[in-house]
Amino acid sequence: MYVLLGIDAVLRITAALLFLFVAVPRLARPRPAALDGMQWFWWCLGAGITLITLAGQLFTLVNIFSAVTLLVAIAVLIIAIRAHRGGRTAVAIVHDLYRDVVLFSLNVLEGRVNVRRRLRRARRRARAALGENVAGRRWSVAGWSALVVVAAAFRFSRPFATPNLGFSDTYVHLYLVRLLQEGRQVDPAWGPYPRGMHFLLLAIHELTNIDPILLMNFFGAAVGVLMTLAVADAARRLARNLPAGLVAGLLFATMIGGGRQYFLFGGSIATDNVAEAQQFIGMSYGQIPATTAEFDVLLTVFQRQTATLPQELALVLLFPAALFLFAWLTSRSRWHLSGYVLCTSAIAATHPGVAIPLVLLCGVTVLAARAPWRDIARAAGAGAAGIALGSTWMFAFLFYHRVHDPTQPVASGSGVGSTAMYYFPFLRDAENARIVTWVAITPFLIACAAIAVVLLARAAFVKEHRAPLVWISVASLVFTLTELASRWGLPELVEVRRNASWLAMTLAILIGVAIAELARTRVAEIAVVALLVAWLWRVPLSGINDRLINYSGYGATAYAVLSIERSLEPFTWTLITYGQEFPMVLGRGFHLAAADFLEQYDPEQQRLPIPTRYVFIAVEKVPHRFQINAWAAKFSRADIEQRLQTWCFLYQLTHRDMRVFLDDEHVRVYMIERSAADVRAIAENAR
Repeated sequence: MYVLLGIDAVLRITAALLFLFVAVPRLARPRPAALDGMQWFWWCLGAGITLITLAGQLFTLVNIFSAVTLLVAIAVLIIAIRAHRGGRTAVAIVHDLYRDVVLFSLNVLEGRVNVRRRLRRARRRARAALGENVAGRRWSVAGWSALVVVAAAFRFSRPFATPNLGFSDTYVHLYLVRLLQEGRQVDPAWGPYPRGMHFLLLAIHELTNIDPILLMNFFGAAVGVLMTLAVADAARRLARNLPAGLVAGLLFATMIGGGRQYFLFGGSIATDNVAEAQQFIGMSYGQIPATTAEFDVLLTVFQRQTATLPQELALVLLFPAALFLFAWLTSRSRWHLSGYVLCTSAIAATHPGVAIPLVLLCGVTVLAARAPWRDIARAAGAGAAGIALGSTWMFAFLFYHRVHDPTQPVASGSGVGSTAMYYFPFLRDAENARIVTWVAITPFLIACAAIAVVLLARAAFVKEHRAPLVWISVASLVFTLTELASRWGLPELVEVRRNASWLAMTLAILIGVAIAELARTRVAEIAVVALLVAWLWRVPLSGINDRLINYSGYGATAYAVLSIERSLEPFTWTLITYGQEFPMVLGRGFHLAAADFLEQYDPEQQRLPIPTRYVFIAVEKVPHRFQINAWAAKFSRADIEQRLQTWCFLYQLTHRDMRVFLDDEHVRVYMIERSAADVRAIAENAR
């Protein structure tokens, strides 16, 4: 059943993305001649995320965000663009559209128009148009299609394997989406937050009526596929070679970490003990304890591409934004400049932390293009305008005191200062600055640095492709330096595990460009085939690392929530779990953390004083290793799960209304079902 639900979710997400970023732009205007197909898609993606964010902030402010308002806004946008291009008024276009609809309806009712014949004719024309577009580009279409299939196979494997949402952060983002559904842009315990991804998720939910839990579980994998396409397109554009781009995309699509690929990025550890760090990163993969979290840098990079996180959505537009700027410096096309502004705006609206690598890439771009100071100033102004346009969510700080009681403490980590220090370690105070993240210097990183130096040297002798070679070489060296900076006592600009995400993308592009340069030599075919064979030999195709499947919890608990909300009426049930499932329950039922439940309720009471007809208790047979820090100080997760199992055992000794709702090797979910009369009695006693 879950697999069928997953297939349905993937189809809905794909349909929504195609509608928002392909069909709507096509209805508004044809693709401009200055942009190719992929550039136009990135342009529309940046513009779409920006517009959805701006409109979403307005709609949720008055709590009218719905499919109707979204479709009306899209219709207004299409009409306005068509009116501007046609030199007509919007009223005239609406009048003509109304007249055409009325005439068509009358002709259909009077039998003058055969709808079936029209549909068959439209289908023939669509097939003919598709054939014309594909003709002469069959190998190109086949290559892009194969790349999408490979990327999707690897990334969707995790959400299809488990209903668990992946990273614990994903549950927080589900909570923020639930708030938007209620018309709340700011949570007093969380504070203002960039909401670009959340508004996009809400738009997909409203347009397709997809279950929010399934949306959160599968959207991240779809973003991972888009990241792969961004890598392949960047390599193709820089190398001016489609096979090189597809190879770069294939390399990035199959960078999934694990023991067989541990030689690529190695491990990492955050510590203030140099000897401990050196000993840890020198261990082999099998020697590292299974309880160690996120030690495998590349595995963490891949896992982030299967979880719904705003940084990964922002990374989709990182290289398109920089390459739009690169193209504008050489072509001076307003479409390239506007694409740079819109992609920058979408990044700021989704995850401002990605603005750091974007600024570095923009610096590399003006260096590689040898831009004059006038163009540099104009590019900086355009980038600042994009950041400002996408950062309108920061206005919430002006009104934050109106929704937050200053006498009550804010949740830890929600303050501006603590958040900035978490993402940007160089801002940390003296006490925390001693803890740095050590990463391994692997043969792969050394080889990529050598390739970058060779390409940089080659750029001195090649005039035609000098700027692209300089661009990717310097970008690779810069991001490698920021990855290893903390080892050499240099400021750690961005948290290493996050920096590794765009470093992996950059190195894949670098290898693709290097292959294109190698193609000009006689040993190209042998070298490329040997490289691909050696690479695919190291790709772990036999299965998924267990760290990907059950990172922050067991999927059985998430599946239980899906089953409960689909079989019971809203707000007739309460779920007791360790904790992170609260956002999944929000708006559907009630949730109680296991630690609080154990403190408040006695299993020997005659009636469990929870005023819902159904009560579900999720007990982990094997306590999960992930712990919520706020509770770990008092009770470990293992302690809580053991006490919860004891509570259920004692309850069954004196009650006959408990049965097992779901049971697998990791989790057992108990169900307590009471009569309506019992629930009324509980509610009356609580008054």
